Amino acid sequence: MCQCICASYERLPLVVLHPLSRLRLYWDALVALVALWCLIEVPLRIVFAPYNRFGYMPGSSSINYAVIVTFIIQPLVEIRTLVVLRGAPEERPGAIFCHYLHSWKMPLDIISACCPLLELVWPPLALCCVIRLIYVIRVVHKLEKATKTSPSLIRSIQMMLGAVPALHWFACIFCYLALSPDSWLENYEPMRGEKLKTSDARIYLYASAFGSELR
Repeated sequence: MCQCICASYERLPLVVLHPLSRLRLYWDALVALVALWCLIEVPLRIVFAPYNRFGYMPGSSSINYAVIVTFIIQPLVEIRTLVVLRGAPEERPGAIFCHYLHSWKMPLDIISACCPLLELVWPPLALCCVIRLIYVIRVVHKLEKATKTSPSLIRSIQMMLGAVPALHWFACIFCYLALSPDSWLENYEPMRGEKLKTSDARIYLYASAFGSELR
């Protein structure tokens, strides 16, 4: 209902965004793509190179700097987006900011923005980026409201976007276990008759296959 009220409200100040406007949807899509990158890159880096923050994957240095900037800007975008209070659209920046302070979006944005600082304290704390999956699920839900897409299709996309990172993290857990002494991968090497820990990519492929067999 709130989305419908916002959709019918067209007269907005220049500094306030409509929650279903094209510009806001483009921003949400960008944040979702950045969040997906984090969900893929961070667990791999924590497993194979926990102290190499900006050089583990090709091009990761520039991308990770862009990630930091994106999640710093995200709270500023939220406090400049129209909200619905007591059934009516609210465009006053002060009221929007107060609503943001009491919403679930603030801790989400703060934790997401602070992930690089947490990683400085202890590299595995970078795994807190898993909370960013909410951005991915949320942008798909917004697309349903903005484009009137079939709800069943939206649910299928949301399940897929949730399952793929989960499977990836599951494989990364087995990668971490494979690097420990007397691991499952070392016990598998005599059966293959060759060394299997020759590269990170190879370890990941075997971990994915091993994990899928267990599932």
